[in-house]
Amino acid sequence: MALKLLYEAATLVLATVAVGGPLTLVVLGLRQATEWLPWWAITLLAPLWFAAFLVFLCAALFALRLVVPRLVPGHYAPGHGAWTAWGLHFILRRLWAQPLWSGVLMTSPVLRTLSLRALGARVAFDINTAMDTLFSDPSLLRIDRGAMVSGGCIVAGHFVENGMLLLGATHIAEGAQILSSCMIGPGVTVGPNAVLAPECRIGPGARIGAQAHVGYGCQVSGGVTIGEDVVVGHQVTLEPGVVLEAGAVVPSYARVPKNHVVPAGTRFKPTP
Repeated sequence: MALKLLYEAATLVLATVAVGGPLTLVVLGLRQATEWLPWWAITLLAPLWFAAFLVFLCAALFALRLVVPRLVPGHYAPGHGAWTAWGLHFILRRLWAQPLWSGVLMTSPVLRTLSLRALGARVAFDINTAMDTLFSDPSLLRIDRGAMVSGGCIVAGHFVENGMLLLGATHIAEGAQILSSCMIGPGVTVGPNAVLAPECRIGPGARIGAQAHVGYGCQVSGGVTIGEDVVVGHQVTLEPGVVLEAGAVVPSYARVPKNHVVPAGTRFKPTP
């Protein structure tokens, strides 16, 4: 109960600064404008006032992010300070993702880049995302130029299991294509020009090499390594610890058992 009250108090304080501050600045600007502009001109400039609010919001989020403790990748038990740091960052992300303005922030390349960088993400300007793409932990996110993360995707930098908090930095490299409704766990690396077909599930710490292609609806467990130029068919399950070396091929609907290694340039043959 006490922790919940502290979380609510922190949300109130951060919201007051991140949202209340920009609103106050815009209202003060409107009051000044009414002294020398007619009401119809002020009304016509409404998009400008909203844009000013969004810029001030990004600046406030940036300032607050510098104040809260930095997120460090690792495993953390309950009560560790990393939980508090993650909670504060999560509040900032929730303020950024409010429905009233999140769609505008994600639609505009300039505002998307500005706002994500304000939250600590390392994102290139020329990336492609959808309005409903969800980045749950921007401060643990890196997206290089030319990469695409389609609609309905969730890219997470945290995972909670058995009471332990896992934080991991996620890297989507140059030209990588993550198609609709994929889920990317913490600590995942998607290599240059790799392709994830729709509805893939990529577990924590998985590595996907350059030019690799992962088919529709694949389940890639945590700790899996997919090498360069690997082709994985549709609805394949890769159990924990699987290694697919460069150029390997896994046919559709196969299940590759735990810790199995598929040698470079070979085709996996499922056990009958």
